[in-house]
Amino acid sequence: MLEISILDFFSLSILLVSLIIILTKIKSFFSRTENIIIIIFLTLLAYYHFINFLEWSNINQILSEYEDYFAILIPLCWVFFMYVHIEKTNQKQIRKREKKLNLLYERTDLYKNLFAHDVKNIFQNIQSATDLCKFHLKKLDNYPRDSILIFEIIEEQIQRGRALAENVYKLSQVQKLNKPLERVDLVSLLKESSKNVLKSYPLKKILLDFESPLEGIYVLADNFLLDVFENVLTNAILHNDKTKIIIKIEIFGQDNPAEEYIDIHILDNGPGINATIREKLFKSLITESKIGMGLGLFLVKLIIDNYEGNIWVEDNTDPEFGGGSKFTINLKKA
Repeated sequence: MLEISILDFFSLSILLVSLIIILTKIKSFFSRTENIIIIIFLTLLAYYHFINFLEWSNINQILSEYEDYFAILIPLCWVFFMYVHIEKTNQKQIRKREKKLNLLYERTDLYKNLFAHDVKNIFQNIQSATDLCKFHLKKLDNYPRDSILIFEIIEEQIQRGRALAENVYKLSQVQKLNKPLERVDLVSLLKESSKNVLKSYPLKKILLDFESPLEGIYVLADNFLLDVFENVLTNAILHNDKTKIIIKIEIFGQDNPAEEYIDIHILDNGPGINATIREKLFKSLITESKIGMGLGLFLVKLIIDNYEGNIWVEDNTDPEFGGGSKFTINLKKA
């Protein structure tokens, strides 16, 4: 009569169940290599138990010589199987969480785009209404001149609001994307940004001096570099209390082949930046400025860091300006 211990029977039953589970989940749970290893281990162990039950003389005698090895292999196999099972279960849970987070991220991205679009439309409607009011007001014979100043303040705030909404959107894009850098024409972008900023402030008296020493200066960047220059130039205008705003753009380092970087200096004749504010100007979203949108310079710093460049600000010591600030942007040559 065949004698089977309860432990052997229980062990064989678990092995057979494990094999069935693996074979049924072979495509969706484990990888191909893991399936092969686990099936080989479990098949050998099941075969060993099966032979012990039937006590086939020849085979049993051969395997009995390796009984000590099987005694070690059995617990190791179970530990390995449990480890793989737990690891795969954790991976499955992680994938579910990633899927949920991706869904939430897509929804947040959608809400952000809708918000940016609607805010722009709101500012456009306010601008249209302001232009219409000014048009009808000027048709009056004795319209109050001070009212035009009020409309100018409204238009300036509209411009700031648009810039803020645009910066929030671009900040999210910069943080989301990790695009490879490309060869960018520095002079063309500086000219374009200067033109765009001057168009944005037609009522202000601005003298913007930029004479490039030569054409075809290239740096490693992307399309966000235009936003960098526009933000710095806008900052120089918004924070300037002078009747005549003077801004000068200079490029250094392009003629020296040994130099790996190019420096762009943007100087203005504004009131300058307090040392306490200067320390955290690029480090936080909020500054102590009464009118400033710290988000703009925070965005600038984030973009420049992606270029492996640098940006800093110091006092403008050029006697031609009589004070002000000097921003230096450091970019890699392409």
